Order: sequence, then C-alpha cells, then structure tokens
Amino acid sequence: MHREIRNKLERIAKRFRSQVLAWLLIVLWGVFLALLLGRLTQTGNAIAGSFSLGFLVATAIGGCLLFFLWTRFGYRDLGSVAQRIERRFPDIDQKLLPAIEPIKPNE
Repeated sequence: MHREIRNKLERIAKRFRSQVLAWLLIVLWGVFLALLLGRLTQTGNAIAGSFSLGFLVATAIGGCLLFFLWTRFGYRDLGSVAQRIERRFPDIDQKLLPAIEPIKPNE
C-alpha cells in the first residue's frame, strides 16, 4: 500500500475512533447525570450515603476509562475503513480497495 494512502486512512480511522468515543462519553455522562438527579430528588436535594455517590462517580470514571481503551483498539483494519469510505462515497467507483491491497510478487 502506498505510504500516503496509508497515512490518510490512518488519520480517518483516528477520526472514527474519536467520534465513537465522543458518543459513548455523551451517553455515559447522560446516564450518570440522570442517576444523580434521580438520587437527589429521592433524598430531598441532600446527598445521603457517600458510599453510593462515591460508587456512582467511580463507576462513571471507570466507564470513561473503559470506553477510551475500547475505542483505541477500534478501526485498526484499514480495509474496513476503506470499505466504509466507499459505501459513503459511491463516486469513488471501487478504486480505493484495490489501491490498498498489497502488491503480490510474480509467481
């Protein structure tokens, strides 16, 4: 595969990973805030039980770390990134996938 094509596909894969991480964190923090607001309304605007609040915060932080690690290993296959690009932009006319295939030596 040509070095310039590989570099561009790796940058696109990094952007995909960042987008997935952003959406996962939005959902995680939305759930965290909903649980926290539910807890506040149950206790009459006073946070009772530091263990449950600490557990909730630790779970949210652990979830962030887990999602970060999960997305760092996603989109490593440049062939799947190229397929996704070709599905999104059909004007490429299937020229990207053959361009990233390794060159086979003559047999």
